Amino acid sequence: MYTKRIFQILVLGLLIVSSVDLSTTAYAQTGEPDYFPETGHTLTGEYFTFYYSIPNPKEVYGFPITEPFYQESFGLQVQFFEKARFEYHPEKPEGERIVLTNLGEFTHDEGAPINLTTYAGGCKILSDEVDHRYPVCYSFLTFYEANGGAEQFGLPISEMEMQSGYIMQYFERARLEWHPALPDGKKVVIGNLGEVYFNLLHLSPPLLYPVPDPDENNLPVQKIPLVMVPRAFVRSAVVGNGEVQTVYVTVEDQNNVPVEDAKITGSVLLPNSLVVPLNLAPTDEDGVSKAAFTVQAGDQTGMATVVIEVQKDGEKETFRTSFRIWY
Repeated sequence: MYTKRIFQILVLGLLIVSSVDLSTTAYAQTGEPDYFPETGHTLTGEYFTFYYSIPNPKEVYGFPITEPFYQESFGLQVQFFEKARFEYHPEKPEGERIVLTNLGEFTHDEGAPINLTTYAGGCKILSDEVDHRYPVCYSFLTFYEANGGAEQFGLPISEMEMQSGYIMQYFERARLEWHPALPDGKKVVIGNLGEVYFNLLHLSPPLLYPVPDPDENNLPVQKIPLVMVPRAFVRSAVVGNGEVQTVYVTVEDQNNVPVEDAKITGSVLLPNSLVVPLNLAPTDEDGVSKAAFTVQAGDQTGMATVVIEVQKDGEKETFRTSFRIWY
């Protein structure tokens, strides 16, 4: 108990001795697109407007680490930043379409709690909701209130915790960290949860690749190379001779967006070694192509192999699926 008390006092001292620098840095809006050579990505449109709607976006959001892209698993167009993810909601009124993702909730990995609630004079409880009745204290509280509060960061979802040797506290949309080695007034920083969440989702690394500055030599922004993710399946896992089988092919890119107009060729190798060519059209707007054929394997039963080849923009993928002929 004595050791724990001494630790709390040391933590209290660390958090109070250095107040947060409340000054803000003005970042000039140089016009669209705004290119960030630090990461090789751009800001345009409503992403640009939202980013510069606060006085210190670099400290709060960090630099963009992707271009905007459609993330089908969420049904949203998004753009990742070092410390945030912007979601685009076209159904909302103009000026409200960019929404911050609740990265704190999605990435919180519970650490060792630091109970400082006995020092109530330096803390505030910001909500009566059970899930948010965590005290925000000292320099964390000063930083929180000076940089947008609940509107920017959401409500707290954890106590102060020790993680990776640092004191941290999670909020719905952010993580505040105490870095004692930094200069006075700059010891509280926002964690890079945009990068953490990108990696947790196992998104395609090419999304992070830098693109050329669109203003340099008037070159257009380079398109991220297509990575096709084709799949094939059959209507029936088991069929009989003389029955109709259907092969379906779907093609998406690395962002789970359907790939239209991909060229599809294929054939079926039957158990009697006959090869049946498939008449597959290019993929439609949903990234789908299909072909039906009648199974004619004579008296042969066993596994039939479907071989599919997909081509688009110079990329080519070959893969297989199968079904069984059993009577």
